Amino acid sequence: MRAGNDAEFAAWLLQLGNGQMPSIDEIPDTIDIPPQLVCNVVDLTDFVYAQQMSLVNVDEFARRIILCPRNEDCHQMNSTVLRRVVRVERTYYAIDMVVVDDPDEAANYPTEFLNSMHPTGLPPFSNEADSITG
Repeated sequence: MRAGNDAEFAAWLLQLGNGQMPSIDEIPDTIDIPPQLVCNVVDLTDFVYAQQMSLVNVDEFARRIILCPRNEDCHQMNSTVLRRVVRVERTYYAIDMVVVDDPDEAANYPTEFLNSMHPTGLPPFSNEADSITG
């Protein structure tokens, strides 16, 4: 990772990466992050992405990223950023059933499971009138 000319930050990163940070109150896998390294998610999003974006300059924004530690955080960040894109809305209707040779096999794929999946290239399922807009 590029730490620029910030030797203090570079040293902190090395300690973090090597597992040498002291834990908080002896709780495993917890560390104290210095306040100067913590930022508000909204401020971070505003710093990386414009308030309104257009599909005309999508290549410019596609080169910017915010890394998230969990998929849930990533989905939330994607939703936040996508709301900033000025676009024509489309509605995609969900089909929440499987086609299988053995009818008993369909019980292995309940509707809740199918709605929880996030296939690449498709927006996540939304309960709003059983449709997805994006």
